[in-house]
Amino acid sequence: MSALALPLLAFVLAWLVYTVTTYALPCLAGLAAARYAFETGSGLFGACVVFGLTAITVFGLIRWLFAVVEHPTARIMLSTAFVTPAVLSSYFFLESLSAGHIPSETWRQALCVLGASIAGLAAFGKLAAPEQA
Repeated sequence: MSALALPLLAFVLAWLVYTVTTYALPCLAGLAAARYAFETGSGLFGACVVFGLTAITVFGLIRWLFAVVEHPTARIMLSTAFVTPAVLSSYFFLESLSAGHIPSETWRQALCVLGASIAGLAAFGKLAAPEQA
């Protein structure tokens, strides 16, 4: 039983990190709103509800704006605002994760940049994905 617990935990944590980094902007907005709600006395459950509603609203708003706006400069600005937090959070996560495990600084930076680029492309793919019918 315990032989399956560690790989399952590693898989769940990897999925959680991938989800949070690809949805970094909505998660950060939801976290800020949840922190404010908790500090004003909503309690833990209320803060969790505020987090979820804010994150879903921010993602829906950005996705709607990306679909409605047709001007290329505005679309580039929207996608940059959505992708930049994902790239930065995944880069710093990978850098802190690989700090003691990859001895070569050059290879460590190259792998961190590669991982951050992949996370940025995944975030852009979630933003620009067509609507499901």
